[in-house]
Amino acid sequence: MSRRRLVTFVASAALLAALLPGAAVAAQPDWAGGAKAPVAPSENGIYVVQMADQPVVAYTGGVKGLKATAPKQGQKIDPTAGDVVAYAGYLKGTHDAAVGAVGGTKLYSYVYSYNGFAAKLSLAQAGKLAGQAGVVR
Repeated sequence: MSRRRLVTFVASAALLAALLPGAAVAAQPDWAGGAKAPVAPSENGIYVVQMADQPVVAYTGGVKGLKATAPKQGQKIDPTAGDVVAYAGYLKGTHDAAVGAVGGTKLYSYVYSYNGFAAKLSLAQAGKLAGQAGVVR
């Protein structure tokens, strides 16, 4: 599979997972008051969690020691480039830390066009995760 097809596949999988009925979203911001809404139960215990940091294709810098990875107009990212690998590793580390703090099991990290992960969690674990800093929904 070509790199372009792989990136497209991963982005599509992230979007599809977010839209599946059994993959409830961990928490959604209440735009009126700024607080997060309660977590909806997932039929299969799998949650797709969106994190606050920019994904690889949008990262313009700001994390100490990690260079920007957003491609210039008309260019593509190289998933094997050192800066991309380093930033993707950083994002995966934040995913591992978030899910590890609540005792769940991370199933997959999304880093290129979406920053988040899929995890197997209990409703209580999902509720704790939703309250963490850096978790969008």
